Amino acid sequence: MDPGMAGAAPSVTRRSGGSVLEGSATGASWGSAMIVAICLMAAGPVAVQPQDPAGEPMDAAEYVRRSLGAFPIVCLAEGGHAAREPHRFLQRLLSDTAVLAAVDVIIVEFAAGRHQAVLDAYIRGEDVTFSALSRIWRDTQQSPVGPWDSPLYQELLRVIRDANRLLPSSQQVRVLAGDPPIDWEAIRTRDEFTAARIPRDPYVAKLAMEQAFVRDKTVLILFGGAHLPRIPIAPGDPRNSLTHRILLRHPGTVRAIGFLNPENLGIENRIDQFEAGKVYPTDGHWVGGLDAARFFPMVYTPVVDTTTGRQGMQPIRLYTDRKVRELFDALIFVGPSSQWEIVPASLDAERDAAYIQELHRRSMIRFGRPHDTRGDQRRGEDALGIGG
Repeated sequence: MDPGMAGAAPSVTRRSGGSVLEGSATGASWGSAMIVAICLMAAGPVAVQPQDPAGEPMDAAEYVRRSLGAFPIVCLAEGGHAAREPHRFLQRLLSDTAVLAAVDVIIVEFAAGRHQAVLDAYIRGEDVTFSALSRIWRDTQQSPVGPWDSPLYQELLRVIRDANRLLPSSQQVRVLAGDPPIDWEAIRTRDEFTAARIPRDPYVAKLAMEQAFVRDKTVLILFGGAHLPRIPIAPGDPRNSLTHRILLRHPGTVRAIGFLNPENLGIENRIDQFEAGKVYPTDGHWVGGLDAARFFPMVYTPVVDTTTGRQGMQPIRLYTDRKVRELFDALIFVGPSSQWEIVPASLDAERDAAYIQELHRRSMIRFGRPHDTRGDQRRGEDALGIGG
């Protein structure tokens, strides 16, 4: 945990709906943000601009906390699905009561909406069996693709649950499932799966806007980075990120924070200019001028073979001719890319035999082939980026 961030939650003033406002010179109040948003609506949608000193690095956890005090919605990238170093930061961040006290609702990508009641019970501190708890990340509509069986996701929920217990009931956070409800037990064919599947980005954007602008809550969205850029993939492309969808409706109300992956950006020879645990606002820092297309070098989108009708994944290149500063307000540095070890699924052939068999069944429905529990981990991570 970062120095000075541990211990009791700071003194905060909450809006009537429960979210945080701070009298700080570093961030505009919610009221000011709304005035700016209303004034700008006549001129059309605009992307939010950082309100901290341009280009000046600062403690990343403090930056997130200040952002939660200044914006009704903060989008924070996961930093690579199942990547150990970014998750270490996320665990430190979400174990910090000062951060949790500044947020009302956390929306996570890896939780199935069908099991929201179980998720609520667990985060409240109630006893929940592993059999029931594991369905939160095992029954998403992304299954069987994806990294959610990595132990990092269960650990992240445990961290939030434990920190929540240290807060007064009025400041405790609620975790909402960001994956739309789907009933795998009722699905037997690809057509049934296609009919039941709901696109996530519109779903989460609507969920976040309801919480922030109807229920008056401060919202933290924790999703893969490909869902969070402030700009559209391309003009007219329907696969707009959830951040962009929110900004179209509510200009200036979102702060988007990503992770700095030196290898992707081609700057591994310059990492001595960055300090682990710091955040670098992209407006005014040279990293903001880098090629945005390198930020997501391997993203896949679902495609259907018109001959066989089977679903597959196709690599796509995003954000050509755009700059990194257009994607995110700031980037968090946690270390060299070589330290971004992927923590794989921890499935046991004997203990999890029934679940592994179910993964094969789901894979046959979606892709027409058995599930590869070894080879799909990394590609599954990238496949979650767009279009799902």
